[in-house]
Amino acid sequence: SNRYVEYSGDIYNSSTHLLSVISDILDISKIEAGEATVMPSIVDLPEAVNACITMIETRAQNKNLKIGVELPPDLPKIFVDGRQQKQILLNLLSNAVKFTPDGGSVTVSADLPVEGPLTIKVSDTGIGIAQKDITKVLEPFGQAQSKSDRSHEGTGLGLSLSKSLTELNGGELILESEVGVGTQVSIVFPRDVIVTDNSAAEQRHTK
Repeated sequence: SNRYVEYSGDIYNSSTHLLSVISDILDISKIEAGEATVMPSIVDLPEAVNACITMIETRAQNKNLKIGVELPPDLPKIFVDGRQQKQILLNLLSNAVKFTPDGGSVTVSADLPVEGPLTIKVSDTGIGIAQKDITKVLEPFGQAQSKSDRSHEGTGLGLSLSKSLTELNGGELILESEVGVGTQVSIVFPRDVIVTDNSAAEQRHTK
């Protein structure tokens, strides 16, 4: 019966959303208690980005959003916690898709100058965040107060968790946004996370 298929889909989606909320709360609790651990490994950034895009692709297609990937062909691997890096990217992509109106776009890009940090960016053409709310949305359970923001479901944990996980891995999260224009979140990692020698990175991990 099509009705039962629809019911099953609703139950699955609700359960998945609840599991995600519980996982985020547990992660935030560990971080605040100082018990979060980082298990660094060699991470192929394009592979991590593509894996996360696959997970949000259906939602993006349902809203007719264009997903762009602009990564340098010679982007090196990085030495960070692979699970946490994917969690950061997935949170940022999910937020971008959620708050971007139908027909908009979401882009993942990266920049690595000859000298300077590695910057990974998730940009969207969404509803944006007012300047007065930027500090608030980076706090646990913090949400913007505009009517358009309140119309979207969420706990206000995604950005806060992404910021904390980024900092645990030695990076910095920078949020830039303008109402009605869009949002750009930058993950900035120091050059010492860049893998130039696989064996050296593995030795760092085992020490």
